[in-house]
Amino acid sequence: MSTKPHAPTIAGPYVVSVLMIVGVFLLVRLPSLLALPLFNDEAIYLRRAVRFPGMLRDTLEDGKLIQELVLAAILRLPFDELVLGRLVSVLSGLGTLVALVYAGRVLQSPRAGLIAAALYVMAPLLVLHDLLAIPDSLLTFISIFVITASFRWATRERTGRREAALLGVLIGFAAMVKLTAVFLFWLPVLAVLTLTPRAQWPARLALLRTALIALLACMALLSPWHYGGRELHKAEFHTLPGRVGQLIENTKMSAHSLLLYLPAPLLMIVALAWMHRRRPPTNKVVFWLVLSSGAFIVTFLVAGATIFPRYLLPAYPLLLLASALYADRAWQEGRALQRTLVAAALTLALAWNGFFAYQLWRDPLHAPLAPSDRQWYLGSWTAGYGLPELHSWLAEQATSAAPITVVLHDRQRLIHIGTDLRLREYDDIQLVTIDLVQDDALAQLDALARRRRVFIPIDEEERVAFAFESRFERAALKQTYPNPLGTMQFLVYEYTR
Repeated sequence: MSTKPHAPTIAGPYVVSVLMIVGVFLLVRLPSLLALPLFNDEAIYLRRAVRFPGMLRDTLEDGKLIQELVLAAILRLPFDELVLGRLVSVLSGLGTLVALVYAGRVLQSPRAGLIAAALYVMAPLLVLHDLLAIPDSLLTFISIFVITASFRWATRERTGRREAALLGVLIGFAAMVKLTAVFLFWLPVLAVLTLTPRAQWPARLALLRTALIALLACMALLSPWHYGGRELHKAEFHTLPGRVGQLIENTKMSAHSLLLYLPAPLLMIVALAWMHRRRPPTNKVVFWLVLSSGAFIVTFLVAGATIFPRYLLPAYPLLLLASALYADRAWQEGRALQRTLVAAALTLALAWNGFFAYQLWRDPLHAPLAPSDRQWYLGSWTAGYGLPELHSWLAEQATSAAPITVVLHDRQRLIHIGTDLRLREYDDIQLVTIDLVQDDALAQLDALARRRRVFIPIDEEERVAFAFESRFERAALKQTYPNPLGTMQFLVYEYTR
């Protein structure tokens, strides 16, 4: 008979605390829903979703099937695509919040679940990606269930192939949200090595082969369509010095983003937990969570090419739970110095998180983002500052005079994907895709200009790369929409015969 304690029953103050945390979560997320401009990856996923299943092969090769299916379903509602897409991420974040509370009960520490949820509400990286219509928030949500399933599987007195297979299917489902979720397989492996009695290691590790087979079977179902082929291509490298250099850059980026986004005070709690891993108030569960997060991050550093902070998101719930568990036990069992350090770290973390969330809502341009996030979400061709105004101007040209043709370059860049997404339903606007690099581009533009006014939106990098003014001498610059953070801008040319 099992002697493990049961999770405490739910009490009134506990429920009130959960509801308050949920309320703060919604207050942080919903007013900031459109604070960030349209991001290039959002435009890619939303365009595929509105065309579903016409671009399903691209979705499969990207390794992000479940996200596209969810978006395709919700975009049938008669509301703005960007709002709906971002609401999917907000709801995923809300699911993560509730799942953290649930995880605390599974890990026999309901109070730690509340602490982890409170930390999640305004954790910078998590706030940021709950506001973007990309799959990382949904993956973070599902990763909580991989955590709890791995814990239960490793601590259960008896288990078999069925449970192992279900665990493998769960990780496989997560990999259908985003292929890199296969790295979550570290969780059950390390759970056995840290939480299961040593005498049971051989049997449990043997059962993990069943979990691995189930995971690989999920991937094999989609292999005829080269599922995740583009993600696998990112991990390619040709020289050892190149890989070492990339590893150094990835390590610097990861360290900086953890200090900024976790943030740094919680890393102090994680460090204390690691230092005290062989004595109270740390226990084996905290050790497992810290070790698993480290394994996930290191695997990314070694296997990935260029990585971004969002790639490490599934490690954040592990670190939040580890910090919360250690804080809870330290407050109950630790010495006065430990309690003081933990209280100070939690206070500083919550204060920094609150400042970040407020700044992101009030003025995203000056929010303390990591350099790569600032570049890609706000300051590069991937950030949609000026796009709504550009689209409004083109729509005005079409409705105020004769119908127009808008020529889009045949590349997955925001200026073209976003314009296709936003203007596709205008009856007076014909959208035509041309490869402007090809020699016959001029002839195609001439043919279009015989029938309608032709407008060509491009970004600054394309203008330079194409030598646009010299190649297309009959194109007149009509509008510019500069990015507020730098030299990037969107431009609209009118091409005449």
